[in-house]
Amino acid sequence: MEKHVKFFEKNTKGRDFVVGDIHGCYKEFQDALKRVEFNKSVDRLFSVGDIADRGPDSKKMLELLSEPWFHAVKGNHELMLYDAHTSPDKRNALIFLQNGGEMLPDSTETIKILDNINNLPYIIEIETKKGRKVGIVHAEIPPNINDWELLKKKVIENDKLDEEFNIFNKFVNLELLIWGSHRIGKYRRQSDKKKVYPPISGIDVVYVGHTIVKNPTLYEQHYYLDTGAFLPHWMPENKVKMMEDEGFNPRLTIREIR
Repeated sequence: MEKHVKFFEKNTKGRDFVVGDIHGCYKEFQDALKRVEFNKSVDRLFSVGDIADRGPDSKKMLELLSEPWFHAVKGNHELMLYDAHTSPDKRNALIFLQNGGEMLPDSTETIKILDNINNLPYIIEIETKKGRKVGIVHAEIPPNINDWELLKKKVIENDKLDEEFNIFNKFVNLELLIWGSHRIGKYRRQSDKKKVYPPISGIDVVYVGHTIVKNPTLYEQHYYLDTGAFLPHWMPENKVKMMEDEGFNPRLTIREIR
């Protein structure tokens, strides 16, 4: 398997779905599967990452990484969880806990979970029944990249995206794919919502999470799916109410990939 990139051929037996940031909301996730009548024997579920932390049932969600029908890219919360449990630098554990993480018990099961997290790709590519090419990353394709195949080549061959791709010199490795919010930030700052970045060749649409949106939003080939399922579990009630007053509706979003 190519390092950090995982390819899935078209699903000829069932359907494919993609789900936004779950953040430990296991019940909401199970309810979403029921709504779409998900069939674990033939359907596939793809996650944009951040399946754990902040919600009430992170461990149950992490256990799904061993299921053959569940496929996820690495999110920033998976990265923080892994570093908190494996790095000798205690600051990693502190950062993890401050961001809503919960340490896992020292057990064989935890070792398996950490191994599964370490093996998660940064990029998933799916061929749809209609012959479309769909990508999944956690946060975004860096705005100065407009070639999907070139991005995959860089990610496969290296453990970092060098200065050519590191637009603000903040992240020097593949974490750029799981922390960025430049495209959606630019979109929100525009009054007329015009496109500002060149089209990304070689890909039809890229499903992402990371940035909370009021409703699933398609912007310049990026389909944003994080609709804040964890908010009622993690934020104070008054802050959730403030977000709701601003038009946010905390929920888990699931979409069929066509």
